[in-house]
Amino acid sequence: MIAARQHPTRRQSWLQVGTRHFADARAAATDTRWLAELCTDAEHLLAAQPGQRTETPSDTLDGLAIAQIAASPLREDARQFATLTRTVEDGLAQSEAPAYEQALNALWQLAGATKALKRTSAAAEPDSVWMFDQVMWLGWEAKTGTDPDKEIPAGDVREAASHLTYASHESGQPVPAGSVTLYVTHQQRMHHAAVKVASAGLYLVTPEQVSQVAERLITAWQTIRTQTRGQDLQQAGATIEAALRMHRVLPSQWLEELLTRRISDG
Repeated sequence: MIAARQHPTRRQSWLQVGTRHFADARAAATDTRWLAELCTDAEHLLAAQPGQRTETPSDTLDGLAIAQIAASPLREDARQFATLTRTVEDGLAQSEAPAYEQALNALWQLAGATKALKRTSAAAEPDSVWMFDQVMWLGWEAKTGTDPDKEIPAGDVREAASHLTYASHESGQPVPAGSVTLYVTHQQRMHHAAVKVASAGLYLVTPEQVSQVAERLITAWQTIRTQTRGQDLQQAGATIEAALRMHRVLPSQWLEELLTRRISDG
């Protein structure tokens, strides 16, 4: 990119070199799928002014979450915060679908999402969809009560792969690029047909992984509620970012942690 700026007559040649390097970097990022997929490209980087930091999708997502948390009434309302965290902790500790789904539909507020898809108990409705505005959506399919020794069936995977499309129809908004769905289960083996019908944005996670993220979010929020008392939004934003980063619960951090096993890879 530096060479392309210094030698504008050979810009296209250097751009091709840069594009190949970006492709090689994405291919090497096998353990950070989400970051690899959302990475900027060579032309976008070249368009930035020299010395100017290029904002990435993960920056935008983290910034949105920080702003949502700063504006959340949970920062000041101790009773509401206690009720919500109890719902999250109790629900994620259970395998029964209603309690677990209720926990997921409370946890989005701690994660800094803009909203969650409204639940109506309609057929084929997702267990939860967290909407980070039009930056990213995160769908959830919880199969926590299944036999861990059994294979994940194709029918369940096909249903989970449709969650973001369902949310798009319900909300009247397009699914943002880079959106993904998490399939939460103790099962680790997949039927061969499940692999074939899985979308590229469908990932397998364990209930333990989700609980660990939730626990860290609650801990970070306890710090936030103490340290941002009386602060305005700008002051609170810096404190919130530091607390989330310290506890590894900026969205870019916990997504990287959870998006490591794509179901379509088997």
